[in-house]
Amino acid sequence: MRSFPETATVGSWSWLSRDVVKIFVVAAVLFLTYGLMKAAELYKKRQKLLKVLKNFSGPPTHWLYGHLKLEKWEQQATPKMSMEIFHSISLMTLDTILKCAFSYESNCQMDSGSSYIRSILDISTSIYQRFHTPLHHNATLYWLSVQGRHFCKACTLAHDHTDKVIRERKEALKDEQVLSKILKKRCLDFLDILLCAKDENGNGLSDEDLRAEVDTFMFAGHDTTASGISWLFYCLALHPEHQQRCREEIQEILGDQETIQWNCIGQQFAMNELKVTLALTLLRFELSADLSKPPIHMPLLILRSKNGIHLYLKKIR
Repeated sequence: MRSFPETATVGSWSWLSRDVVKIFVVAAVLFLTYGLMKAAELYKKRQKLLKVLKNFSGPPTHWLYGHLKLEKWEQQATPKMSMEIFHSISLMTLDTILKCAFSYESNCQMDSGSSYIRSILDISTSIYQRFHTPLHHNATLYWLSVQGRHFCKACTLAHDHTDKVIRERKEALKDEQVLSKILKKRCLDFLDILLCAKDENGNGLSDEDLRAEVDTFMFAGHDTTASGISWLFYCLALHPEHQQRCREEIQEILGDQETIQWNCIGQQFAMNELKVTLALTLLRFELSADLSKPPIHMPLLILRSKNGIHLYLKKIR
């Protein structure tokens, strides 16, 4: 039989435990409510953006294949020395998305030391490394680590590039003549649609929303596409019979044409860019793999090669 003090102690702790449970339940309900409210707000913003983008019927016909400097490859290609193609293709896909979706002249293919390309690689590597380092799953520990600070620096560089693209386009649209010319176009560029979009109250997208959409489109529009094109070239270089069948089909379809036009956006944009890049490259070069430098797979956010992708390019026209 328990003594009175013991019973009183047990009773007080029982009361305290019930209060603690109530506090946790209330906190959980508030947290869940807050989360649902934020999700609803995000959903509303995305629906508004989708409504705006319905006006984007597709890019105009001047959206030509994205300025791949094939002439540069022709100058560098030699029968005795292979070329590393992944970096060049990354610059091409970035140049393409900047020109086609954002009306931005970067000339990054001539500037092989693009800080944006480097920052995207650093971000991709950092995310992969963090995922495989359990201690870094804790945000506080990660941001205090060297890797966390390096990731933050890379993000800052990428955001600075995005902000520059948005800022320069905003400045251009302040010119009434430029704005009038843009609004008369049959199809607006992706960034112009975002900048000109207004809700029912006449409010445009916030800077945060603009950056989020541009970051997503720019990253997904160049990095994944560059990876797909590079590995496609490598696979065709390993299988010359399939490469030749592709070349014959391209020659049959295009005849004497030297450029290709397309009309699409999003995933279709990436797929058509891949096809156009392949077509125009196979019309000029015969690809073969450098077997002395096989690619070392490096799975990050996309499949990369640790030592690049090295091919021999033989000019055929």
